Amino acid sequence: MLSTRNRLTRPAKALGLLAILLVADRLSVGLPNQAADLEKEVQRAGERGVAFLSKVRTIDNPYYRGHPLFELQALALLVWDQPVDQARLDQCLARMNELPWDHTYNVALRACVCALLLEKNPDDVEVFARLSMAARFLAETQLPSGQWGYGLAYLPGGQGYLKGQASARIVEQQVAAATAKLVPYGREISASVNATKRRSAKLGKGTHRLVNITLDGSIRGRLQEGDFSSSQIAALGLAAALGARLRIAPDVYVALSLPPQTVERAIRNWTEAQNPDGGWGYDGARKTSYFSMTAGGLFSLTALHGIGEKLSASDASGSTTKKLAELMRQVAPTAGKALKWLDAAYSVEGNPRVTDAWQDDAPSLFHFYALFSLERAATVAGLTKIGVHDWYAEGARCLIKAQADDGGWPEETVTKSEGQESPDAKRSRRDIATCFALLFLKRATARIVPRDVATPGREREK
Repeated sequence: MLSTRNRLTRPAKALGLLAILLVADRLSVGLPNQAADLEKEVQRAGERGVAFLSKVRTIDNPYYRGHPLFELQALALLVWDQPVDQARLDQCLARMNELPWDHTYNVALRACVCALLLEKNPDDVEVFARLSMAARFLAETQLPSGQWGYGLAYLPGGQGYLKGQASARIVEQQVAAATAKLVPYGREISASVNATKRRSAKLGKGTHRLVNITLDGSIRGRLQEGDFSSSQIAALGLAAALGARLRIAPDVYVALSLPPQTVERAIRNWTEAQNPDGGWGYDGARKTSYFSMTAGGLFSLTALHGIGEKLSASDASGSTTKKLAELMRQVAPTAGKALKWLDAAYSVEGNPRVTDAWQDDAPSLFHFYALFSLERAATVAGLTKIGVHDWYAEGARCLIKAQADDGGWPEETVTKSEGQESPDAKRSRRDIATCFALLFLKRATARIVPRDVATPGREREK
């Protein structure tokens, strides 16, 4: 189990106002015996959840198209420090690598998986190349507003995902064009890394940000409006990508560098779009603040601030823009307001205030998504408490209580529109719920977002 005192605390300290709120957060500590008992319960729940994911069930599920189930399963299996069904993990990885480059969620979580694979095998050039492809896709498909939408698999004007032959043709053309750019780009990265290996002795020990993500607009295609769900997952993927390292010689590593404009646009959008109450809604049409979007906003701002610091620290030429530095100063008050909103609306049951935005169209899957959003925000901000609440202990107990006899977590659809779901869809939604639960219980963000991104000079949690 990860120790709370070893989590990502320095970025929060750098955020000024948020640091003041963290003082109260550390004034009370849970009883040791209670913590030890909870740790044992979490471990048992995690083992049962991993066993559920590893069970032999069909993986040829049409519902997997457009949903990041392979990526989520691979991520959940990788973060748990216990023997896993290697055949199941290999199957997820193989199918993940076969999927098109089209969906923000899939590609961002693919970057997280690649980062963890590099942690296990830091010499894998092929994985680093795929990580670079994912980072370029995310940087290229960012909208001018600074947000991300669902990606190339969706079209503007509400046409949706693969609806109608005309839409399908456009989507296929966009995905084919992106693949035609990204595959050669991955080969270029591999060739460049191999060339760098030959001169590794001249670089010296340490991490060198030599692999720049260059943007030419060729992957963007026709993109729709953005939303804060896709945007927070894109921030997670970029943070994972920036923190990953490829070893090219003993104690010599290369890493990615992102265009500062990508970070600038994202920070500006989150700060300018914050609601007066301190929270965020889903998008322009659903502006009402609710829990998972507001927790995602706190996570994104803190992670983007850490990325900005890392880019500035590694910029020997001083080309990182002053605009980025100015925007980073706006993060503290914005994050502080978000944290106050989360304190006021706090609950580990459901997705607080989501029905205000979605009316009766809020599936219970949003509960598990909200807990994963809470985990990301609290872990990166270094929070052991939200107000007076021990968010991890309360969330973990809630999940342990809800775990089904078969080791998975139930996802009961309550929406009218999804009342006639196919068995494939229902089974897949359970898989998603189980992955979100496992990622929360393992506090996965401490592994996915390394401390040497959010906190210079320190490594990922082990």
